[in-house]
Amino acid sequence: MSIAEEWDERYRQFDRMWSGNPNSALLHAVASLGLRPGFAVDVGCGEGADALWLSDAGWHVTAFDPSSVAITRARAADAKGAVTWLVGRLEDVDVEGTFDLVTVMYPVLDATDDTVSRLWSLVAPGGVLLFVHHEGCSDILTPEDVAKMSPGRVILNETHEKDVTHGAGAHHHTDHIIAVRAE
Repeated sequence: MSIAEEWDERYRQFDRMWSGNPNSALLHAVASLGLRPGFAVDVGCGEGADALWLSDAGWHVTAFDPSSVAITRARAADAKGAVTWLVGRLEDVDVEGTFDLVTVMYPVLDATDDTVSRLWSLVAPGGVLLFVHHEGCSDILTPEDVAKMSPGRVILNETHEKDVTHGAGAHHHTDHIIAVRAE
């Protein structure tokens, strides 16, 4: 079974897999870093809550996920048709250009230089790579890995408490946030 098929199967198990709300770590990071709207890409966007929030906040957003089920739900939630939605994995999605903000929330990515290089290739000069994962994760790409392997300057490195009461992520309460700026 491919990664895309695996994620499609997971999404089919729920009417809505995630809470439907934008990630509190995203809201916190955008506010605390004083990020101004520009061009953003949401890597592994799931059902699209973060991408939709960014779009509503004035960002021009491209979002992708390997699950066609998730992208179908995200498109359905995008009443304005403001976000460019793509189906694909980081390794193979055809994303044009670079972005002022690259968001990566709870990804299931290999901890390799190639993965970080691909993420970094999406970041425009002066742009920010925002990477968030559950505190203590260790078997995949972690915020610590991103901080070590990125050529930019770490501008945010902190834990963030969250209160999610429903959806598949409700059992996680502490996130690790890393933001790296391209110089």
